[in-house]
Formats: sequence, C-alpha cells, structure tokens
Amino acid sequence: MIHKKILGIAILTLLGTAIMIFCLPWKKSKSHLDTVQEKMDLRVELGYNTALSAAYLDNSSTQFLHSGNNINEDSPFEIASITKSFTAHLAVILHREGKVDLFKNVDVVDLPITLYDLLTFSSGIRDPGPSKYFNPETGNTVPVADYTVKQAIQYCQETGLGYPPGTKQEYSNLSYAIAALELERASNEPFEKLLRDKILLPLKMDKTGFHIPPIQGTAYGVKAPPWKLKELSGFSGLVSCASDLAKYLRYLFLTDEDETLSQDKALLLALIPKLKHPYPNMQNALGWILETSFEDQIFGQTGRSLGFSCYIGYSRKQHKAAILLTNANTNDNLGRYILNERYPLLTMKKSLLVEDSDLKRYEGKYSCKVNEEMIHSFVSSKDNKLFIVFDREAPIPLFPEKKNLFFPKSFDNYDESIAFQEDEDGKITGFEVLKKEQPCGVFKRLYEH
Repeated sequence: MIHKKILGIAILTLLGTAIMIFCLPWKKSKSHLDTVQEKMDLRVELGYNTALSAAYLDNSSTQFLHSGNNINEDSPFEIASITKSFTAHLAVILHREGKVDLFKNVDVVDLPITLYDLLTFSSGIRDPGPSKYFNPETGNTVPVADYTVKQAIQYCQETGLGYPPGTKQEYSNLSYAIAALELERASNEPFEKLLRDKILLPLKMDKTGFHIPPIQGTAYGVKAPPWKLKELSGFSGLVSCASDLAKYLRYLFLTDEDETLSQDKALLLALIPKLKHPYPNMQNALGWILETSFEDQIFGQTGRSLGFSCYIGYSRKQHKAAILLTNANTNDNLGRYILNERYPLLTMKKSLLVEDSDLKRYEGKYSCKVNEEMIHSFVSSKDNKLFIVFDREAPIPLFPEKKNLFFPKSFDNYDESIAFQEDEDGKITGFEVLKKEQPCGVFKRLYEH
C-alpha cells in the first residue's frame, strides 16, 4: 500500500513537471535562413548595402528574404553578367529550332569563330582596354558598354584574335556582345524581343528587361548611377528581381524535365573539360560555371556593375537553388553561403562619425612612384567621409576607423586601409596603403608653391 502511494506521488510529480515545462515559453531554434537574414541586416546596419533581396528554393517551396527600406522580392536590381546565362540559353533555344548552329562560324564578323567559341570565352576575342575603366557620364565600368555596334565589329576586325579559338578560356564581355549580334542577324529579330518571346514571356518573368529602372545602386557605400549601355547587349544590362529569377531557376533546375528542356540543358550545362578555368575548382559551361567546393557541386553565375552585385546558383548535391541581389558593387560569398554555410564570409568594419571640418586636413594631391611610373591620387571630403581618386578610376569613399586610419566599405578591399601620416606639428605629409595591416605603398603629399 505504501509503495502504491509513493508511486502515485511520483507520477503526479512527474506530470506536474511536464505540465510546467510545456507551459514555459518555447524558444524556437535558429534556422540557417534566420542566420542569413541576420547577416543581411548587419550589412545594411554597417552601411555596406542599403538593400538586399534573396531567395532559397527547394522542390516544393520558395522562401524570400530581404533587408532595407521598402525592399521585397519584386524590387528591381541590375543583374549585370547574369545576363550572359540568358544569352547562352537563348542561343541554345535557337540552335534547337534550327535558326542558328552553335558549331558553325558566325557571319556577323569575318573571323573563324563559332557561337560555341563565343559563349565559352574561347573565341580569341579579347576585351578592349583599359582594364580599369570608368565613364562618369554613363556609369559604365567596362569599355564595351560604351561601344556602338559599328565600333564593336570594327574593333574585332582590326584587332583580330588574341589566340587560336578553342585553345584556352579568357573572360570577355565583347564575345557575348558579338554572340548577341549573331543571334539578331540569324533570326532577323532584335535581341531584346528574342529574349522576351523565347524565355521571359513563357516563364511569366514580367519584371525582367533592359529598360526597367533599378533601385538606387551604391559603390563603396555611396550612391552610384545605373549602367547605360550604348547599343550592345547580351553581356550585361538586364534588370530583374528575386521573384522572377526564382521562376527561372525553378524552371531550369527544379522541375520535371520535358524533352525540350532536356535537350536544352544537355547543351547549356555540358561541361567543357578541355578549357581550364583560372580557378582549379571551377569548370565552364554555356553561361554557367560549375564550382566544386565543400563536398558540393554548384552551377552558378555572378554579376557586377558600378552599383550592384548579384549571384544565382543551384546545388547538385542538395537539389536546391539560391539568389542574392545586392545594391553594392562588391560582395563576398553570401550567395553561396545561402546554399552551403561552409562558405566563409568576410569581416565588416564599423565606421566612426567624423565632422567634415575635421576631414579637411586630409584633402590634397598625393603621388607614389611604382616601377618608375608616377601614380597620382586626389583626396577630398564630403558627407563625413573622404573620397580618394587614383589615376582615371572611379572615386572610392573612405570611412574613418580611428584617427588617421580609413577603410573602404568594399568586400574587394576588405583587408586594405589608408593610414595617413603627420609631422610633429600635426600636418598631414602623406599616406600608406596597408594590406592586412602591412604597408604596400607610400604616397607623399604634394604641396603647391
């Protein structure tokens, strides 16, 4: 009898404890996408972006994430070189329809190159220089964007091929511009109409096009103008949004394939082993790159303009896809991180608030001699930050980290900073360019007499 009473008390105690635990506030464990959202919000908080839009797709659902004021899955971003993925896909469609032949010489230029050569960056056509380019009137950062059709064809004819077609891989915006011209010539249709009729309209991608105003872009933390392509297309120029790109990735990678799609993908995603990519863990396909890292294989493409950078990718291992659109001209692995959290992300810095009057002391002209060549820079101040301009390059905003030490809000230059030097009287005499806190260039201040 006593044992029964003890057992009854024990059961009641356990039941009461269980009820108490059940009634306590339940703390949901943080998911991977919660972490992604936090990292997106931090980039806005620290000023590396003012807007991000992302998506995560699996077989059954699409989850959208966004950060920034009034940003959602329909917000328009420049997608820059992701345009190349659509150009390659369009070429494959026209090849299937018999309107072009990927493996025959093109007619738009008098050179022994095929559409296949152009779309795999193996044609021998090299981009015109300079490599560091900025047109303040158009916001364009590659020379091809400011070319007319006539200039592009004339450049190809006069310059010729830099290497025999099909023997190596070398990135070229001009090769995709020439490919787009060949598609126009063969079909007797404008490239924009071809893209709309063959891909955008069938997939109901009504928020993607060449004449859609994007949101405000930023370069190094300040406003940047949108690209204004002169006449050429195919290599860049599209504006799109996360919702439209999600439709495209789902169609291409996450739907049951019919015979038509299977034929297109057999060409579009076929790897090109004879062409070695500059990075050993990457292989080329038409308009896509297959990256093998962290026990995963990802078909991906990136894009970047003066004020935007973006990423789309599909994981073969997980059978999932991701999109990341940002309104900053540089980015790290956040897009790949959405697919695989083992991709490392870069450290961001927090800037101090310094009055414009305190920044005036850094203004002036500076110079540095590198390999017998003088490099000049000009430093100015505005809106609580410095701006530095090197020879014929776009201005780079510098943000104060501490006294005399400034950094760019750029993932390209995340480990670089500018350390100004001063004399005993506190007068600025020059600055050092630091990389990983090690000096790699000293600029002396020039004083006008």
